[in-house]
Amino acid sequence: MLESFKRVIAYTIDATTEFDVVRQNRSVEIRSTLNYLRFAWLIQLLLDHRSGLNGVSIITFNYDIALDFALRTRGVSPDYCLSVKHAEPVHIKLLKLHGSVNWGRQTESRDIVFLERLEHIATTQAQHISNEEKTNLPVGIDLSAIIKDQFRIDIDPSLVIVPPGF
Repeated sequence: MLESFKRVIAYTIDATTEFDVVRQNRSVEIRSTLNYLRFAWLIQLLLDHRSGLNGVSIITFNYDIALDFALRTRGVSPDYCLSVKHAEPVHIKLLKLHGSVNWGRQTESRDIVFLERLEHIATTQAQHISNEEKTNLPVGIDLSAIIKDQFRIDIDPSLVIVPPGF
């Protein structure tokens, strides 16, 4: 029953989280919506060493990747504070307390792995868009195949998310 909940959540998020489709000349690009880009811009300003702030973190219960994608667009890498060390110089602690549709559990080690470079998925998706103004990024439903293809890592088919009530 728990796995069914997770599949429904992943499918719903994949199907309802929209991203903007931007056309320039002959190219098609997928971008975060304006509100997420504005929020990521604010985070980028807060992270600037001249802001005088000593650390910024985001805590969310959302499973989706909209904020993650917007942050990466602005050059800020989400640090999920999992066991993986963060190598990118500009990052922010993004604590997703209920998990995320881009998180999976490695089959052998049981470590949580995540799909970080979401722009690769967006680029692939953009190749299949015709005249839409909005699109979705099917990450949650296809995560195990995407992780296997990009990193040669086997993960459990079940996402690392905590459904409400569990």
